[in-house]
Amino acid sequence: MKKAIKFTLITVILGAMFGLGTYAGANNTWQAEVINEANSRIGSAGYHKRDEIVEYNIGDQMKQALDPKIKQYEDELAQMLEEYYQLKIQGIIDGEEITSLEIQMEAKKQEIFERYSADIDAMFGE
Repeated sequence: MKKAIKFTLITVILGAMFGLGTYAGANNTWQAEVINEANSRIGSAGYHKRDEIVEYNIGDQMKQALDPKIKQYEDELAQMLEEYYQLKIQGIIDGEEITSLEIQMEAKKQEIFERYSADIDAMFGE
């Protein structure tokens, strides 16, 4: 009887081990399927994104990124040139050239006044 119990016990233990091994094997099978599916999907997503990125035109993207800065520099340059021009004009207005022209115009005005006032005096017999 001891032999029978021993035999039965060994059979039960071996059966349990076989059952657990099958369960563990099944366990590994679905895990492998999940890993393979994840690998496939993630790899595919990465491949498609890489293809998309390879098609990007870096030059266009950099131009687009820097366009606001370029516009700012254009506006600043236009402002600087306008201010420079106005300073040059103001320099002429405040300078000796304008003073000389003003003196010449004043003399011309006086000359014309004298000529026409003489004609008016002649009308009065003076």
